[in-house]
Formats: sequence, structure tokens, C-alpha cells
Amino acid sequence: METLITIGEKDNSIDYVENRAVRAVVFDDIGRVALLNVKEKNYYLLPGGGIEEGETPKQALKRETKEETGAIVTILDTIGETVEYRNFLDPKEIKHNVCFFCAESGNRQKPKFTKKETEMCCELVWVEMNRAIELVEKSEPITKKGESAVKRDLFILKKVKSIVEG
Repeated sequence: METLITIGEKDNSIDYVENRAVRAVVFDDIGRVALLNVKEKNYYLLPGGGIEEGETPKQALKRETKEETGAIVTILDTIGETVEYRNFLDPKEIKHNVCFFCAESGNRQKPKFTKKETEMCCELVWVEMNRAIELVEKSEPITKKGESAVKRDLFILKKVKSIVEG
């Protein structure tokens, strides 16, 4: 799978913990994109999350998008993978995100945020692609984890925009 972007630098002296996850650019039926406003941490990010034991990336994507957007999605394409060396965490982590773009394909329900997402005051917003890019670009995360997520998701959004616009 193509690596879209690598964030951070690999330190060969570190034995990284591997974290596998998925990210999605989800379009609704009028072309808006789903974003999560992580109010408590001052940034926006794409829906997605960890791949659970026994799940494929596509299964994880469908579960995560249903939880975070309330939408059933059809996967239109796999975009590639992002790699993040998270040397600021303890233990140090390498995070692989398989990235997709999708279309909402069913009746949207209310999102079912996890306790952690609720504590961070997450809010789902649906916005035009250019507005999504602007919101992510203008994010000012208060954590290094947030900074990494913003850089990753901004790259993914711009990549999908270039694919969609041809």
C-alpha cells in the first residue's frame, strides 16, 4: 500500500509499539465532508480510529464511521496509508492509518461517541470540502498528538480533493 505521508522521524534505537487505525473522508449526499470538532483539544479531525483484534481495515472503517458519524458508508476507494512516529508518547508509538474515501449510503443516525470522545467534547460537523480543509488548517491543537493528527488529516483531505477534482 502506498505511503501517503510520514510524520515524525523514526529513531532506530526505539522499539515502537505498533498502532493500526483507519481514517475516512466521508461525503454525504450533497457533497459535504464529515469532521469531528475536538473542542477540548482545539482541533478538527477526520472520522476513524483503531482497528480491533480480528477486524480488517474495511470492517474497522465501517464500525468507526457508524459510531462517529452515525452514517452507513460505501467505500469508494482506498487512498493509501499514513505513518506517524509518535516519539512524544510513552511508550513510543508508530501509528499506521489506512485511509479511505467513502459516501454515506444509508439513513444517518445520531453518532455514538465513546466516553473519551464525549469527555473531549467531540462534535460532528458536515461541511463543504474547502471549508473542511480550512477548519483543519486553522486548528491550533494543544497537544503533540493533536498536531500530528491535524498534519495527517490535512494531507488526507487535500489528497481526496485532488482525486475528486481530477
